[in-house]
Amino acid sequence: MNRMTFGSVTLACLLAIFPTAVRAELITFDDLSGVTIPSGYRGLNWTDLTVQNAASLRLTAPSPPNVVASPIGNVGITPAGPGTFTFLGADFAAAAGNDVKMTLSGFRRGNLIYTASFTIRPREFATETLDFPDIDFLRIIGVGIPPFGVPDGAGAFYMDDFRTGPQKAPEPAGLLLIGVGMAGTGLAALRRRSPPSAR
Repeated sequence: MNRMTFGSVTLACLLAIFPTAVRAELITFDDLSGVTIPSGYRGLNWTDLTVQNAASLRLTAPSPPNVVASPIGNVGITPAGPGTFTFLGADFAAAAGNDVKMTLSGFRRGNLIYTASFTIRPREFATETLDFPDIDFLRIIGVGIPPFGVPDGAGAFYMDDFRTGPQKAPEPAGLLLIGVGMAGTGLAALRRRSPPSAR
């Protein structure tokens, strides 16, 4: 095995070790029709969210025409396949007539890694910038703040302009490339040790 081939195999093995990354993106939900978000939409699974037309709700959306709504104030977001993603923030507005306290939690392998809390106002979108890298589960919970001490609890909210960073997924061919590289390295070492054949 010459040096050029050995170098190429080594480089392929190193690239295979690291996960592939998908570019960061802004998810506006504007390409969706109907009220459900399909499984795997933009590489993520979304639970307890519905797609709503902002104009029909008389909302000024950050990026019309669509927003998503959580009628119960409890949302879970996970990668559609193996791997992790980065949550960078979103725009939120309370859906009921009261302020809503939002708590966002980022998990990796069942462990809480990041958390943030803030308050949103009714029907007024506010941009929240966060940085939850390398998570495999994002929990978003809204709890209504009762006006004047009257029990309310309505934590429904609207969300738009969901911003994600790179999604990292293991490269399926990675192990194969590593195996080929190791076999090539072993073969090269074996050739060097073998004495030249007698003629």
